[in-house]
Amino acid sequence: MRNRINLQRLRPLFSALALAGAAGPAAAQRLLDLPMRAGAGADALAAGAIAVFWNPGSLGIPAGRGEALAIDVRGPSSTSLDGIGLAAVVRLDPQTAVAAGVQRVSVDEIEATSTSPLPGEGTAPIDLAENAFSFAALRSIGPTMSVGVNVLYARASDYVGGSGDVAIGTGFRWTPAWKFSPALAAGVRHDEQGTDWFAGAAVSRALGRDSVWTARAEYGVRGSARFRGMSHRTALFASWRDRFGVSAGVAAEPGADGHTFKPVMGVGLRLSRYQLSVLREDLPNGVGAVHSFRLGVSF
Repeated sequence: MRNRINLQRLRPLFSALALAGAAGPAAAQRLLDLPMRAGAGADALAAGAIAVFWNPGSLGIPAGRGEALAIDVRGPSSTSLDGIGLAAVVRLDPQTAVAAGVQRVSVDEIEATSTSPLPGEGTAPIDLAENAFSFAALRSIGPTMSVGVNVLYARASDYVGGSGDVAIGTGFRWTPAWKFSPALAAGVRHDEQGTDWFAGAAVSRALGRDSVWTARAEYGVRGSARFRGMSHRTALFASWRDRFGVSAGVAAEPGADGHTFKPVMGVGLRLSRYQLSVLREDLPNGVGAVHSFRLGVSF
């Protein structure tokens, strides 16, 4: 008889990622859809190499040849949920950039059973995983507008469906030279399960007589065929000489009983061409927190 998955360790994870039953059938097929994030703000505004997983219009044109990053995501101990992401963006010319990324999310060492909910003797543990590959290209249209396209391929292990999904997306970012340095961005992504969309807006202002501090406020909204309702993210940032920064915000995720509000906090440090950051974000339903550790380098 084929072994079964022991669901005891998965129940907290299912509760969090399926959003207390608010998700539709499509969401149940992507229970390992853990977002890769490097900041507390709007997903559509996430700039640099991380944008290959989100809005290709926010990739930006690197100041040098390019940049690369690695993200290590640590889930709550009660879920054994972990992930890793690698991404890089390279400038082809002053108006064009291309990017590639790979991410893996997994739930490790789940006990297998044969005839009962209890772990069976001599059975090997099961690892659930999903791998995703992303490719993107950006074109700058004048000094304030950029547009991009991306292609994403995701494949889960046999215990999570085993099928591969291909998604195609596009997005833009607009940064007009107005007071408070506003930024607007939006993107869409479509696959056989439906369409995801996300948008964001931000304003920033230099503080102090010498303008060594900069304050920034962001708001993001996201809708998906994988869940009902919309998720919202609001965050405030403060940075010193573009070398040190802190952020704090609130993420509102839709659920069966309305939105669940959870805090998001981050801190970042730039040392020459290296960037280090840590992001902490709670999962819904009191499951615990996800910590994301990022290391970036410009070249």
